[in-house]
Amino acid sequence: MFSILFRLYQTTVQLYTLTMRRDSNQDRNSRIPPIMWLLLIVVTAAVSIYSIPKIVSNYKTTGLAEAVAEYRNRSITTPPESMQEVVIFYIRRDSPGGDMTASPTVLTVSQAVYGAEAGAGLNQLMETLLAGPDLELLSHGYITLIPGETKLIGSRIVGNAAYINFTKDLILKYENNLELQNLAVQQIMLTALDYRSIKDAVILIDGEFFTSSRDFPYP
Repeated sequence: MFSILFRLYQTTVQLYTLTMRRDSNQDRNSRIPPIMWLLLIVVTAAVSIYSIPKIVSNYKTTGLAEAVAEYRNRSITTPPESMQEVVIFYIRRDSPGGDMTASPTVLTVSQAVYGAEAGAGLNQLMETLLAGPDLELLSHGYITLIPGETKLIGSRIVGNAAYINFTKDLILKYENNLELQNLAVQQIMLTALDYRSIKDAVILIDGEFFTSSRDFPYP
């Protein structure tokens, strides 16, 4: 069927070309006979009538229709992302040249990222802390003293106590500066203690006990 229509279209074009050659000095539009226009319209309509059902059939049989419907339903039914606030402690000077203290800052985060389980949320909280302040917080004087090489090995919550395990990089940098080491550890302690119902934060270094909030020397 399609080949017949295509041949009819080619014949129409050839007739049109012969007509144009007969009088190249006159306006071409005025030399197109009405029958040529009619043939062009008929051929175009026939090709469309023949092609459209095939396109619709392919649209249905290839699964594209189901994919489009699923996307539309998902767009309609997906609820807006739930957000929550968490408190992260970074270091800030009380005044230019003044003492450095751990100061809280509130971040709005995705509830889906932090998860419904407290343990998963604590892991994400610590990763956020290790990432350090963003450019906006830096412009307001917030910094972190936790060494950039520090990695979180893992964390878990037992009762009201959080056990947080870091690599030894946390303390290596400040072996000769206990004040800065304490400030870095304080960032972790205070951030953990502000999370949910945690009452005690225990820091482990490569799986070995290092200190806990119960005996940590806060300023």
